[in-house]
Amino acid sequence: MKKMTKPLRFSVQAANAMQEQKPAVRISQQAVNDRIDSWVVKKYGLVMNN
Repeated sequence: MKKMTKPLRFSVQAANAMQEQKPAVRISQQAVNDRIDSWVVKKYGLVMNN
């Protein structure tokens, strides 16, 4: 599983800078690519760091 996935990393707008979030979740590159255009990423201005 570790060879097929990477830790999920994304940034959100904080008070005056982007802040990286590091949840305890692993995700494949294909899943990252699918999430980049998702409504939640667009609505909350998330930046995928993978």
